[in-house]
Amino acid sequence: MFDYQVVYVPSLLQTENYARAVTAVGFAALGPAQIDSLVEVRMRRQRRVQHEAEPLRFSGVITQAALEFHVGGPAVQIAQLRHLRAMMALPNVDLRVIPFSKGEEGTLTGAFSTFTNEGQKAPEAAFAEAVTGSVFVDDALGLRRLLRLSNYLADAALSVNESLDLIEQTERKLASE
Repeated sequence: MFDYQVVYVPSLLQTENYARAVTAVGFAALGPAQIDSLVEVRMRRQRRVQHEAEPLRFSGVITQAALEFHVGGPAVQIAQLRHLRAMMALPNVDLRVIPFSKGEEGTLTGAFSTFTNEGQKAPEAAFAEAVTGSVFVDDALGLRRLLRLSNYLADAALSVNESLDLIEQTERKLASE
């Protein structure tokens, strides 16, 4: 799986409190019980990355904005940044950050995820988020475009170690505020 996020940490790497804050905004019309259910589902999905004998391979790119926004408040964001660093220590997780200094190279208007079966080079399906709704992509042309875009974003991002350093810097800065 490849995930690109502009302003949020990818859902498979979120803490419960961060997920609750994001879900409460994204689904503001829902009641607390419905939001709790959505967060519970998100936490269950994470088990595929964290705890299974054959964990899901996760590769992603986020922008520095996802680190900087104080989602859920400073304490929730600090915990999320710590969790992110712990998740990046897993051998099946490859997350990198596009810093603000990359300018337009790191700016896309929408998040998307691609899904590739083990042993395949090209994605089998994709899911793109848009203001007007979400789009499922399974046509060959659309998938090729998203694969090229994924590669472009990965090339624009910092290395894993540089990304970890930026996450730690952001955490320290937030903790000192």
